[in-house]
Amino acid sequence: EGELVVHGDTPELLADAEWAVGRFAAAGLELPGGELHLHDDRADCAAPDGRVRNGYMGGGADGRFVLHVCTNRSVLLHELAHLWDNHAMTDELRDDLMELRGLETWNHASWNKAGGEHLASIIAWGLGGGRPTSITQIDDASLAAAYELVTGNAPLTLTEHGLALVDGRVRVVGSDETPAPALVPSADQPAPEFA
Repeated sequence: EGELVVHGDTPELLADAEWAVGRFAAAGLELPGGELHLHDDRADCAAPDGRVRNGYMGGGADGRFVLHVCTNRSVLLHELAHLWDNHAMTDELRDDLMELRGLETWNHASWNKAGGEHLASIIAWGLGGGRPTSITQIDDASLAAAYELVTGNAPLTLTEHGLALVDGRVRVVGSDETPAPALVPSADQPAPEFA
């Protein structure tokens, strides 16, 4: 598919991109080739329709994606998850996810009703992007079940902290009885300590 070329306004933004792309690689989720532009000024994220967004995706002259992101690591993971969706998801997986989440359409004006937005939020959560706020069913077990459905793997958010989805509940690995801590780390906060 080609190389992912990253452009960033600051060294910090380039480090964020390296972190986010590394999270996808660590999870075995292949991103397509294209361009990723990270901006520290939201005005640089004006989409072709003129609206300023946290991020937007368009096509380049060569047919590859061009993604612009103007906010934090969580949003960067979310926007990259849209790219992964376009690259890796099948119609069958999309239908399965929509059924699991009780959704009727992939694209919808309301984010909490759009399968594509649920997917991007779930993938971002699974890679360490923090708990989603714009979709429904955001408990750890629901998010983990959806992540595992579409990727075939356990989310890094759980595995890196010795947690797993067991019989529909998040548990400490190796224990059917010990419930997991409720707090899940986000990209912008330090991970909690697990005893």
